[in-house]
Amino acid sequence: MRNIMKTFIYPHRQINGEGEGMEKRKKLILLLLVIFTAAFLIRSINISYENFWIDEGVTVYSDSAGSVLEVFKNAQANSYLPFYHIMLHQWMAAFGMSEFAARSLSALIGALSAAALFFMADRLFERKAALISTAIVLVSPFHVSYSQEARSYAMLFLLSALSFYFFISYLKEPEKKNLALYGIFTLMFLLTHPLAPVMLIAQNMIFFSYVAALKAYKRAVQWIIAQSLVGAAALPFYYFLLPSLNSFSKTSWIPIPGIKDLVKAFYFFSAGTTKTALSLAAGIALCAIFAFLLLRLLYNEYCEYRKSGKIDINTAVLFGWLILPMLIFFTASQVLQPTYVIRYFIYSLAPFIMLSARSISSMKKPLGTAAILAITILSVAILSIDFSFRNKEDWKSVSEYLDKNMAEEDLVYVNTPYSIYSLAYYHDKECFASRDLLGCMESKGIKGVANAGEIDRDEIRGKSAYLVLFNSKYTDPDGSLLRFFSQGYGLDGKAEPTNIEIYHFIPASQ
Repeated sequence: MRNIMKTFIYPHRQINGEGEGMEKRKKLILLLLVIFTAAFLIRSINISYENFWIDEGVTVYSDSAGSVLEVFKNAQANSYLPFYHIMLHQWMAAFGMSEFAARSLSALIGALSAAALFFMADRLFERKAALISTAIVLVSPFHVSYSQEARSYAMLFLLSALSFYFFISYLKEPEKKNLALYGIFTLMFLLTHPLAPVMLIAQNMIFFSYVAALKAYKRAVQWIIAQSLVGAAALPFYYFLLPSLNSFSKTSWIPIPGIKDLVKAFYFFSAGTTKTALSLAAGIALCAIFAFLLLRLLYNEYCEYRKSGKIDINTAVLFGWLILPMLIFFTASQVLQPTYVIRYFIYSLAPFIMLSARSISSMKKPLGTAAILAITILSVAILSIDFSFRNKEDWKSVSEYLDKNMAEEDLVYVNTPYSIYSLAYYHDKECFASRDLLGCMESKGIKGVANAGEIDRDEIRGKSAYLVLFNSKYTDPDGSLLRFFSQGYGLDGKAEPTNIEIYHFIPASQ
């Protein structure tokens, strides 16, 4: 155990003397605690400001089940893998289901990620690059945003960093302890998201390219055995997921990506997802800075290769980690099922940050300092907008609107069906606590529908109805629900909370 801890604390430095080594370890641990605390505090700012969006509503309801077995079954039904959801179940059992309580687990994981990124950059490059990486990730709008959601994306980032940490360690030092720790963290990563195997494909592409370049084919045997063991351990979970993944494969909300979506990924990594005019201007400036940093690093590496004929393995692996998952998602979306959603490969943000930090650390001091200050100021400006701008759907306002206007005999149709979980959280705590939320809400006249064909004409005949649409350009692109009510009904009122439309229809005879 002591040797394993030393692998984490100082895996690449020789310590002269036990006393000196202990002192350095204490300083490193203190620095990691400072990074963790700062990251957690930043990720806790206004963490409860936004309502639970559709996926968070499903997650919080499913993970609040009474037992781990129920959580596992719910995860399977919702096309989730269990690792994060079992953790969230235990977390909410201890701290409750408020927005702060449910999201604070991701904030904690995000803070651990910041410390892990420092650790990894320190391992790959030097202390200066590690400190710059930490400064960037502390205020990264994209990382902060997904550290404030009751979803598994912060966990993906953390586990991918740990997996790649030991992956690179194994490439450089093919020891069994590095391979074993790589296997452990990779398995945890695979059990976090159904599309996590994309990263494993990228790692294998990098590994076999490295082996072929060195002609070190004997190492491939050990690697293949390790991959087989990890795959065999994860396979049963993916097998039980197949029925729900089949329904996921029929989803229509993810469009086929184009070149603009690759550019959008770069923007998101640089500046996050907000779209206000001010944040967009700051985001474009950040994109320009990060593009300059990455291109500068590529040029320097090319010049070094021309001069010495050598490639820096750390930099090469990080570029592979950054680019390959994105290209795999993009290509698969062209020829198979569209799955190109930028948050699905949020883990590529880690090399994006470390490579940028590496570029800054090699600059002359005035220019490097200016780059760090510019990134920090622009990122903080975007975060200040994020913390006060509603970007997720406002289900609390929907609940208040229905409480104020809905009569006892009125009906409510919510599209998409999964949206009803977030609505129930704010509208009816009794139903949200029920193990049959859909049945409970339906008994009170509120039903989730995917299209007009799911509306019972006999049930609605002669009654007033509310239609609640979320993201209708994707979920009801042909407008079938609005067309249904345009025949025989009149529009009596409309409200538009953030990212939601509410229509009140009454029979034409009234």
